[in-house]
Amino acid sequence: MTSDKNTKKSAGGKREYKRHPKRFRTRYREAEGGWHTAFTKDVSVSGLFIISTRLPQTRQVEIEIEVSKQRTVTLSGVPRHGSRVPPRMARLIKGGFGVKIVQAPPDWYEYCLELDR
Repeated sequence: MTSDKNTKKSAGGKREYKRHPKRFRTRYREAEGGWHTAFTKDVSVSGLFIISTRLPQTRQVEIEIEVSKQRTVTLSGVPRHGSRVPPRMARLIKGGFGVKIVQAPPDWYEYCLELDR
């Protein structure tokens, strides 16, 4: 498998789509809990990484991504991995969690595939 600067291999080398570094304002919540504000670090057709000091404790999260001032996309995903960073290191290392997307509107997939071109 060839790779370029936008392609990252997961530990098992199973990632199918390129990750694109994109910083979007994001909100997420667990089950019917309250919303937490965060930002994305990177996005792809199948997943994304959310920069946050809080890590989800449930098996599924609802995510709202503000892709433009006029457009918000709502996704459902499964948290796959997370990392906490000590407060004094937060400027150097970004903590957060990876999410595998399990449900998204068609325009999310179209948007991400357009980034590949």
